[in-house]
Amino acid sequence: MGIYAAGSVTKTYMTSLAKEKYLGAILHNFGKCVLYAIITLLFNAIWAGVLIFGCWAFFSFTSGYIYIYSLTFAILLFILGMAIFFTFFSNFLPSILRKKRGVFSALKESFVLGAKHFGTLYMQYVSVTIIMLYLNVSVAVFTLGAGVFLSIPVSCVFISCLKLVNYYNIKKKKYYIDYDNIVVPLELRSEDEKLLNIDN
Repeated sequence: MGIYAAGSVTKTYMTSLAKEKYLGAILHNFGKCVLYAIITLLFNAIWAGVLIFGCWAFFSFTSGYIYIYSLTFAILLFILGMAIFFTFFSNFLPSILRKKRGVFSALKESFVLGAKHFGTLYMQYVSVTIIMLYLNVSVAVFTLGAGVFLSIPVSCVFISCLKLVNYYNIKKKKYYIDYDNIVVPLELRSEDEKLLNIDN
């Protein structure tokens, strides 16, 4: 639910530079927020369970042959598998945040966009998963676990921003970075230039 709220606050700022309250983002669309959390948690738990079982089986089978490297490859397989989940669910949150889109319609769109842009999104989420895992484990080790109370929420906010930026780029929509900077897709930029030329 916190991820939904972080995404809603970020989306409001990106589209209008308005500032939405974090708690208000949860309460304003409480039904969608809860449904999003349940669906994401359910799919995540099932997929992670399958991956853990598969990676454990791989580790058990190969540990007698490649020894310590079997653990490394098992962790890598888990990361690659979770990146698949992130790829197909990456557009779920941004899509559901659109005012006229229902939860299940947003889930369907997320799978369609994930399949259509699989190569780009997958490689991106492989890299991000490795970096986030490394940073959170490092923070946990060097702060005796205390640092994860900060690093995990920061990671969630970063992932929410990444999902929204990817969605806006895929859907060819403009969005604000700040008052002076607006990201305009190339297609829209060329249309704006045509209108300026007509006016001249």
